[in-house]
Amino acid sequence: MKIILSILIALTMVACQSPTVHIYSRDLSQLERSRVQSLFETENIHFKFTNLQSPDHYHEPYLLYHPQDSDQALISAVERVVREVGFNRLNTQVFNKKNHYYTQGNMGLYFPAKNSHSVELPELLFTHQCTTTDMQIHIKQNGKWMARNQTDLQGKWQYVEPYLTLHWFDGSGMVQQAYQGRIHTVPTKLGPRNAVTFTVLGHRSYPLALLNCDLQAIFM
Repeated sequence: MKIILSILIALTMVACQSPTVHIYSRDLSQLERSRVQSLFETENIHFKFTNLQSPDHYHEPYLLYHPQDSDQALISAVERVVREVGFNRLNTQVFNKKNHYYTQGNMGLYFPAKNSHSVELPELLFTHQCTTTDMQIHIKQNGKWMARNQTDLQGKWQYVEPYLTLHWFDGSGMVQQAYQGRIHTVPTKLGPRNAVTFTVLGHRSYPLALLNCDLQAIFM
């Protein structure tokens, strides 16, 4: 009996030492979500994504937790993740009776709600309004883009909302194409869906057909 009791106590202590961080991820772009996941795994933090909206009054990331989960090492690790994603600070708050309540062993990480008109850069874009074969453009976190169906076709990208620029080396020099993004609704076989379309701002006479196409992502 004492052995069983000791095991139960030990398991309880382990559980208390490893809270699960519930990440409110609706306002994260695909790139940000992927980055957060990678960083949490590197920090060895237990986490779950929840596709819920953060409260409008959270203009900075907030970490809310149970009073008995005041693990400074864990809180510091979450703060490192938040800074790596690009935020300047992490606000922390212990729950009281007036707050939304998590049981011991669970924390809530709320990223600030974004303006509904902000234009996020998706991780995967498809050529649109194009006379050539459709292509998929992978926007990589290291600042490079790659055509998924032509692995030798790649370049660099820059994004200052809502303007996207793709750079490509044509063998003799660097060329670039600029796009302007917008959010709108498009018809699909499953009904109207939100989409982001990046429309060409420059000319459409590049030797690389990809640079003459608009780019689009549809959120299903």
